[in-house]
Amino acid sequence: MFIPPNAYNYEASHHFLKPSYDKAFRLSERGKLGAFAYKALDKAIRLTALIYAIFKFDVFIFSGFGSFFRFMELPLLRVLGKTVIVVYLGSDARPPYLSGRHLDDQRGRFDPSAIASEARAIRKRMARVERFASLIINHTGMAQFATRSFVRLCELGLPMQIAAELMPKPEMSVRRSIVRILHAPSRPIAKGTLEARQAVKQMRSDGLAVELVELVGVPNSEVLGNLADCDIVFDELYSDSAIATFGAEAALFGKPIVVGSLYAQQFGRDNPNLAVAPTTLITPSALEETLRRLVIDADFRRSEAERAHAFVSTEYTPEKVASRYYQLITNVYPAEWVIYPDQVDYVGGWGLSEPAWRRQMSMYIAAVGEKGLYLDDRPNLREKIISAVAGASIL
Repeated sequence: MFIPPNAYNYEASHHFLKPSYDKAFRLSERGKLGAFAYKALDKAIRLTALIYAIFKFDVFIFSGFGSFFRFMELPLLRVLGKTVIVVYLGSDARPPYLSGRHLDDQRGRFDPSAIASEARAIRKRMARVERFASLIINHTGMAQFATRSFVRLCELGLPMQIAAELMPKPEMSVRRSIVRILHAPSRPIAKGTLEARQAVKQMRSDGLAVELVELVGVPNSEVLGNLADCDIVFDELYSDSAIATFGAEAALFGKPIVVGSLYAQQFGRDNPNLAVAPTTLITPSALEETLRRLVIDADFRRSEAERAHAFVSTEYTPEKVASRYYQLITNVYPAEWVIYPDQVDYVGGWGLSEPAWRRQMSMYIAAVGEKGLYLDDRPNLREKIISAVAGASIL
């Protein structure tokens, strides 16, 4: 089984192609000639790796961001009888007009034309994958462009393992007179940092002993160190999934994880095997109420932490996740892992409050038209978005 290198944790990677990529990247910094040499060397490395992998492996697992050649080699792999699994993790599948990432990345500037171009590219890439891949894995909350059945990612899980030396020791437990909430947002505005600050401010003004610790742009080792020394974790407020990597890490540390989502009320319907999420999954409007209860009620805090830890420590081990992928590869997986596009109708997206969603979608449709939704194959979603812009419920 071959998994090509990608952007995740690249610096710490021991992938056998990493030295070649490093040399190619250094070439790209030497003017136009260097950039040309980089592109040529990059393609040569990719082609060499593809040929090697074809002779060596029977199963190829790619993330939705791309393969050796942006999925152009999938027809060849199919002809050669290879099993190809494509795993979508977020913005590689989510329509960009349903994302609030620009709130942080572009300081709030929303460019409908650029977003439409990106949406078209994602839809085109996904169409190619849907035509040639053996299996597709995706989150139900970000599968608006899906037109064929896929395996729910939550059925497989996220392989989680933290080095023993980073896990909290009994002597690290410190009794404090103040409850500490940890928040480590990659995009503070989209993840609800401002709302969390306001909630904690209100609780403090009501006399509760609570503090919010924010970590932005720090190494993962520092985040893990703070996980060992907090009481509650607030992940994000406008998610389109029930648990992500940071939440899973927090669960391994035995912390309750609060995740807000417009999808909270629909998640269990679309993911019945995980109807009770391992996180404390809430609607965005319930943030202060939920945090307040966790701060005040130590028993509730403990029970939510134990529930999250029990789930992730048993269901998200690398061995357990690998065994589920093996079930996919050998075609012996349960039918209930699969969901069909017409069973999913969530359009609330990620990183946007409901008012922000309406403003953004109204601006987008006004600028590029309904065709810019690229949902001709999903007319029910297209009509739901148009109705929601006009004032109907997003849910």
